[in-house]
Amino acid sequence: MEVLSVSFRRAVELAPDYADAWRHLAGLKTFTSADDPDLAQMRDLLKRMPRNNPQRAAIYFAIARALDQVGQTDDAFTHFERGNRARRGTLRFSATDLRRLIDETIELQSAELIGQGPAAGAPGDAPILVVGMPRSGSTLIDQVLASHPDVEGVGEVPDLPRALDPFIDDPKFRMRSLSLLGDDDLATIGRAYALSLKKRAPEADRVVDKFLTNYIHLGTLHRALPNARIIHATRDPLDNAFGCYTTLFTSEVPFVYDFKEIAAMIFESTRLMDHWKSVMPGAIHEVKYESMVTDLEGETRKLLEFLGLPWSDRCLDFHNTERRVNSASATQVRQPLYSSSVGRWKRYEAHLKPMERALAEYGVIDSAD
Repeated sequence: MEVLSVSFRRAVELAPDYADAWRHLAGLKTFTSADDPDLAQMRDLLKRMPRNNPQRAAIYFAIARALDQVGQTDDAFTHFERGNRARRGTLRFSATDLRRLIDETIELQSAELIGQGPAAGAPGDAPILVVGMPRSGSTLIDQVLASHPDVEGVGEVPDLPRALDPFIDDPKFRMRSLSLLGDDDLATIGRAYALSLKKRAPEADRVVDKFLTNYIHLGTLHRALPNARIIHATRDPLDNAFGCYTTLFTSEVPFVYDFKEIAAMIFESTRLMDHWKSVMPGAIHEVKYESMVTDLEGETRKLLEFLGLPWSDRCLDFHNTERRVNSASATQVRQPLYSSSVGRWKRYEAHLKPMERALAEYGVIDSAD
C-alpha cells in the first residue's frame, strides 16, 4: 500500500485537478484532522470543478471519506449523498427489470429442472464461486481462501457469462435459452468455464471466482459443473446497504447509489439465493460477515470443510498473502482482521431513515417506524 500511496501522491502533484487520483489517495491515507492540507486541496478542487464534470463524484467521495475519518459525520454524509447523486445520474438501472429477471429465473430454473441432475459428460472440475452483494465480505472470504496453499483466487472474472453467451439466442430471453439446454451443451459450458479458470491459474488445485453476479446462473452451473461449490457472502443489511452507499465502485455497479435500488437488489438477490438453496441442497455454504470477523478460525474451518480442503494456518494470516486484489475492499484485506465495520451505519443513523424505510418496504428489515 505504501508504494501505491507514493504513486498517487506523485499523481496529484503532477495533475492536481485529477479527481480520481485524489480519490485513490484518500482511500489509502488516514486523515486525523479536519485541517489536513489534502482535504483543503480537495475542497478547493470541488469548488473549481464544473457542475457537469463527471469527475465530481470521485472528489465528493474522497472528501466524504476524509471527513468520516475525522468524525465530521454530518458534512461527510452530505458529500456521500452528493457523490451518489452525481454517479447515479450516469447509469441505468431498473428495479422492475430486476424483479422480472428473478421471477423468470425462479420459474424456469425450477426444482424439476435442477432435479434432472448433472448433464451427461459434465466435467469433474470443482471451482469455488463466491457470490453475493457488494460490500458483503466477499473479498475477505476470497482472500482467506486464496491464502490456502491449494487455492488460487482469480478475482472478479466474467468467465462464466462468457461460457454461457454462445448458447443464448436473445439476451432478452437469456434464462429461457439456458433452461432449454440439453446435456451436450451443458457439458460444453462446463468444460469451457473450467478451462478458462485453469488458464488463469494453471498451477492451482482449486480456483476461486469472485464474480458476484454469478448467482444468476447457479442453476445452469450446477448441472454443467456439478462439483462446483458456492460460497454465499452475507452481511447485516443495514451495514451492507450503507457500505454500498459509501463506496464509489471502479466497475459499473448501477444499483449502489440509491437506497431504494440497494434495497431492491438485497431483496431480489436473497430471494434467488433462497431458491437455489432449496433446489440444490449441499452445494451452497453461507458465510456471514459478522461471524467471520468475530470467529475467523471457526468460520474458516467450516468453510474449508465444506470445500473438502485440509486446514492451513496460512488462511488466518490472509493479510500477508501477496496477490492482486481489484475490489473496493482491496486495502482492507491487506490489514489484520478488524471489526470496526460492524454496526458502522449507526454513526450515521440520524441521516439514514430513508435507507431504513427502503429496506423495510422490501421486507429486508423490520419496520423502520
